[in-house]
Amino acid sequence: MWAALRFFVAVTRTALPARPRVALLCGLPTAMAYSARLPAFYEGALHRISLQRPRPLERLRRARASVLFSDPDGLHWLVSQPAPPRPALILTSASHFSAAQREQVTQALGAPVVNYYGTTETGRSPGSV
Repeated sequence: MWAALRFFVAVTRTALPARPRVALLCGLPTAMAYSARLPAFYEGALHRISLQRPRPLERLRRARASVLFSDPDGLHWLVSQPAPPRPALILTSASHFSAAQREQVTQALGAPVVNYYGTTETGRSPGSV
Protein backbone atom coordinates (compact mmCIF):
# COMPACT_ATOMS: atom_id res chain seq x y z
CA MET A 1 0.00 0.00 0.00
CA TRP A 2 2.74 2.46 0.88
CA ALA A 3 4.59 1.70 -2.35
CA ALA A 4 1.35 2.45 -4.22
CA LEU A 5 1.02 5.71 -2.32
CA ARG A 6 4.60 6.68 -3.21
CA PHE A 7 3.71 5.90 -6.86
CA PHE A 8 0.63 8.16 -6.76
CA VAL A 9 2.63 10.95 -5.12
CA ALA A 10 5.20 10.71 -7.93
CA VAL A 11 2.64 10.49 -10.76
CA THR A 12 0.67 13.49 -9.47
CA ARG A 13 3.89 15.37 -8.68
CA THR A 14 2.64 16.06 -5.19
CA ALA A 15 5.12 17.92 -3.01
CA LEU A 16 5.25 16.51 0.51
CA PRO A 17 6.91 17.87 3.63
CA ALA A 18 9.54 15.86 5.46
CA ARG A 19 7.86 13.10 7.51
CA PRO A 20 4.43 13.57 5.92
CA ARG A 21 1.23 12.83 7.79
CA VAL A 22 -1.42 10.60 6.26
CA ALA A 23 -5.03 10.56 7.45
CA LEU A 24 -7.57 7.82 6.90
CA LEU A 25 -11.03 9.34 7.27
CA CYS A 26 -13.32 6.40 7.99
CA GLY A 27 -17.08 6.15 8.37
CA LEU A 28 -17.21 2.45 9.30
CA PRO A 29 -19.30 1.67 12.40
CA THR A 30 -16.32 0.24 14.32
CA ALA A 31 -15.30 3.80 15.25
CA MET A 32 -11.68 2.68 15.51
CA ALA A 33 -9.25 5.60 15.72
CA TYR A 34 -5.50 5.60 16.25
CA SER A 35 -2.20 7.23 15.34
CA ALA A 36 0.93 5.34 14.40
CA ARG A 37 4.37 5.89 12.99
CA LEU A 38 4.68 5.27 9.29
CA PRO A 39 8.30 4.35 8.51
CA ALA A 40 7.27 2.83 5.15
CA PHE A 41 6.15 6.26 3.94
CA TYR A 42 9.07 8.66 4.39
CA GLU A 43 9.14 8.23 8.19
CA GLY A 44 5.75 9.92 8.47
CA ALA A 45 2.69 9.22 10.59
CA LEU A 46 -0.74 7.69 10.01
CA HIS A 47 -3.88 8.99 11.73
CA ARG A 48 -7.10 6.97 11.46
CA ILE A 49 -9.99 9.32 12.13
CA SER A 50 -13.46 7.89 12.65
CA LEU A 51 -16.53 9.82 11.57
CA GLN A 52 -18.39 7.86 14.27
CA ARG A 53 -16.47 9.52 17.11
CA PRO A 54 -17.04 13.06 18.37
CA ARG A 55 -15.47 16.03 16.57
CA PRO A 56 -13.98 14.29 13.50
CA LEU A 57 -13.34 17.60 11.70
CA GLU A 58 -11.40 18.91 14.70
CA ARG A 59 -9.32 15.73 14.83
CA LEU A 60 -8.69 15.84 11.08
CA ARG A 61 -7.51 19.45 11.30
CA ARG A 62 -5.22 18.55 14.20
CA ALA A 63 -3.67 15.73 12.13
CA ARG A 64 -2.48 18.23 9.48
CA ALA A 65 -2.42 15.50 6.85
CA SER A 66 -0.62 15.95 3.56
CA VAL A 67 -2.38 12.88 2.17
CA LEU A 68 -5.97 11.90 2.84
CA PHE A 69 -7.55 8.48 2.26
CA SER A 70 -11.32 8.16 2.40
CA ASP A 71 -14.22 6.48 0.68
CA PRO A 72 -16.66 8.59 -1.37
CA ASP A 73 -19.02 9.04 1.60
CA GLY A 74 -16.20 10.44 3.72
CA LEU A 75 -15.21 12.86 0.96
CA HIS A 76 -18.79 14.06 0.52
CA TRP A 77 -18.93 14.63 4.29
CA LEU A 78 -15.64 16.52 4.24
CA VAL A 79 -16.63 18.81 1.36
CA SER A 80 -19.80 19.76 3.26
CA GLN A 81 -17.83 20.93 6.33
CA PRO A 82 -16.95 24.57 7.02
CA ALA A 83 -13.34 25.37 6.10
CA PRO A 84 -12.22 21.75 5.60
CA PRO A 85 -8.52 20.87 5.71
CA ARG A 86 -6.71 21.01 2.38
CA PRO A 87 -4.38 18.05 1.93
CA ALA A 88 -1.94 17.91 -0.98
CA LEU A 89 -3.31 14.60 -2.31
CA ILE A 90 -6.55 12.67 -1.83
CA LEU A 91 -7.06 8.96 -2.51
CA THR A 92 -10.42 7.25 -2.57
CA SER A 93 -11.51 3.69 -3.05
CA ALA A 94 -14.18 1.16 -2.11
CA SER A 95 -16.66 2.19 -4.80
CA HIS A 96 -17.01 4.12 -8.03
CA PHE A 97 -16.23 7.82 -7.85
CA SER A 98 -16.92 9.52 -11.16
CA ALA A 99 -14.74 12.09 -12.88
CA ALA A 100 -17.35 14.74 -12.05
CA GLN A 101 -17.31 13.79 -8.36
CA ARG A 102 -13.49 13.84 -8.31
CA GLU A 103 -13.52 17.29 -9.90
CA GLN A 104 -16.02 18.55 -7.30
CA VAL A 105 -13.75 17.40 -4.46
CA THR A 106 -10.66 18.78 -6.21
CA GLN A 107 -12.34 22.18 -6.56
CA ALA A 108 -13.51 22.19 -2.93
CA LEU A 109 -10.27 20.97 -1.35
CA GLY A 110 -7.65 22.09 -3.86
CA ALA A 111 -6.00 18.68 -4.23
CA PRO A 112 -6.01 16.03 -6.93
CA VAL A 113 -8.23 13.01 -6.24
CA VAL A 114 -7.00 9.55 -7.25
CA ASN A 115 -9.60 6.80 -7.41
CA TYR A 116 -7.89 3.43 -7.09
CA TYR A 117 -9.07 -0.15 -6.86
CA GLY A 118 -7.46 -3.16 -5.20
CA THR A 119 -8.55 -6.70 -4.50
CA THR A 120 -10.77 -5.49 -1.66
CA GLU A 121 -12.76 -3.29 -4.03
CA THR A 122 -13.03 -5.80 -6.88
CA GLY A 123 -13.97 -8.77 -4.69
CA ARG A 124 -11.16 -10.87 -6.12
CA SER A 125 -8.22 -12.08 -4.13
CA PRO A 126 -4.85 -12.82 -5.70
CA GLY A 127 -5.02 -16.16 -7.47
CA SER A 128 -8.83 -16.29 -7.73
CA VAL A 129 -10.49 -16.57 -11.11
